[in-house]
Amino acid sequence: MIRSRTDSGPGWSSIATGAWPDKHGVVDNGFGSPQFQKFPDFLTRAKRARPGLTTSAFFSWAALAEHGAFGPAIDHRFVLDGYAVGWATADKQVAEAAERHLAEDDSDAIFVYLGDTDEVAHDLGPHCPEYAAALQTQDAYLGRLLDTIRARPSYRDERWTVLVTTDHGHVDEGGHGGTSDEERTVFVIAARLGADLGGRPLDGPRLVDVGPTALAALGVPIDPDWDLDGAPLDL
Repeated sequence: MIRSRTDSGPGWSSIATGAWPDKHGVVDNGFGSPQFQKFPDFLTRAKRARPGLTTSAFFSWAALAEHGAFGPAIDHRFVLDGYAVGWATADKQVAEAAERHLAEDDSDAIFVYLGDTDEVAHDLGPHCPEYAAALQTQDAYLGRLLDTIRARPSYRDERWTVLVTTDHGHVDEGGHGGTSDEERTVFVIAARLGADLGGRPLDGPRLVDVGPTALAALGVPIDPDWDLDGAPLDL
C-alpha cells in the first residue's frame, strides 16, 4: 500500500475521486504519479455518465486544476493562485464568482474550494483568534452561496444537496503531514436544502464517500468496475 502524507494533494484527490492514495496515486503536494485517467473526479464521472449535465468548479488553490485532480471535462472552471494573490483575496474572489454563477447559470454540480483557513492554521495553529476569524469568513461565504441558491427563480423545482468537508486537520502548533489523530481527523457535513434530514450524525463518513454521495444525488449509480473505496452516504 502507498503511504501518503496528510497533505492537501492526497486529501483533495481522495475527495475528488472516491479512492484512497494507493489507487489515485497522489501521496503529497507534488502530485508526482497521479492516476486520474483511471480514477477521475466525480464531476468528470457525472459528465461522462450523463453528458447533458453541466458541471462547475472554483479553486483558490490552482494545483487542483493544474495537476488534473479536477479534470478538463468540467464545463466551467474558475482558477486562482492563492499563493500569488493572497489566500484571503483569492477566497473572496472565488466565493464571489461562485455566487454569480449560482445566480445566473444552471450548473447541476458545483465544487468550491476555499483555502485561507489552512494557511492561517499553518502559520498560527487552529487555536487562535486569526483562525476563528478565517473560519467565520468562510462560513459567511457558504451562507451567501446558500442564500443565492434559495433565491434562484427555479429553486422550488430544484433539489439541492450540499456537502461540506476538509482534506486534513492540523496539530495544535500548526501544520500537518503526519499520522496523528488531529491531522487525520476531518468532518463531513451533509444537508438537503428545504428538507429535514433529522439532524443526526452520519455513520462514519470518510473523505472517499463525498464524491460517491454527490454522484448519487445526481442520479449516477456507482459502477463496481470503478473500484472506488467510497460509497454514498445514507442521507
